[in-house]
Amino acid sequence: MKYNLLVGLAACVLSAPAAQATVTLTAGEGTLVIKGDSASDTVDIDGVPAVGGVRVRINLGAAATFGGIRDVKVKMGAGDDVLNVHGLSLGGNLKVVMGDGDDAFSLDNSLTFGPPLSVFIGGDLQIGMGGQSADFVGFLSTDSNSSIHIGASLRIKGAADVDLDGGGVSADLELVDVTIGGDLIIDSIFSADLDLDGFTVDFDDVNVGGETSLTLGDGPDEVMMGDSHFARAVRVKMGEGDDALYLHRGLDFSQFDDVVIANGQKGDDMVEDDPSNHHANPPVFNGFETVQ
Repeated sequence: MKYNLLVGLAACVLSAPAAQATVTLTAGEGTLVIKGDSASDTVDIDGVPAVGGVRVRINLGAAATFGGIRDVKVKMGAGDDVLNVHGLSLGGNLKVVMGDGDDAFSLDNSLTFGPPLSVFIGGDLQIGMGGQSADFVGFLSTDSNSSIHIGASLRIKGAADVDLDGGGVSADLELVDVTIGGDLIIDSIFSADLDLDGFTVDFDDVNVGGETSLTLGDGPDEVMMGDSHFARAVRVKMGEGDDALYLHRGLDFSQFDDVVIANGQKGDDMVEDDPSNHHANPPVFNGFETVQ
């Protein structure tokens, strides 16, 4: 398949006064590769109203638009970087490596220019943060007619704070939810409530078709799973520190179609369940000093 992009150029360089980043298109494979440098860069990746359409801006500079993209790979490099993904629709995978520095990754429905669009990643979404104490990952469903859908697995590694926020009102599958068709895997080293929502891992209106695995590091973890639906097993390893696991958000209850196995590890740990949560199998709580 041939691509007529950027008047036949396979690569372009987008420059800003304080930083540079290189955007390279591998046309024969339909892959867009974004590489940052050692500066603190902000990259905005917008979708367009067509699958495989991608618009990229570096440090609020001029936008470069591509079509026929199946996979996107981002490697930001060192520096305190920000990567914002808005309304992107891909048939393949999105792979992100943020690198060293205090970094932030966001995924939502809003576009820099134009009306909101649903996010659709047909394959896997992999987000590798650098493991710093200020690394943040946030998903936000921002429009009542749009959704965030990951067709295969979502893996987040090395984030201190993870906030997956759908826009629904129950544990049922709703248009405005965050939906993950495959496994959800979160593996963290540090924990910090960077967005000041009271939690270091927060699921609100999230649907997971595969297994869910949380492996958290030392320090106090506050984990919330509210208004969410998990089709397969949920396994949580809280790590050391005084930790708390909440399986509902007030009166917003969750549905677990398979077993929940949670391990408190060291520290003074608490888990809060509720009879209104739906458990297909009795949950297993190990190493928690308080079970409510």
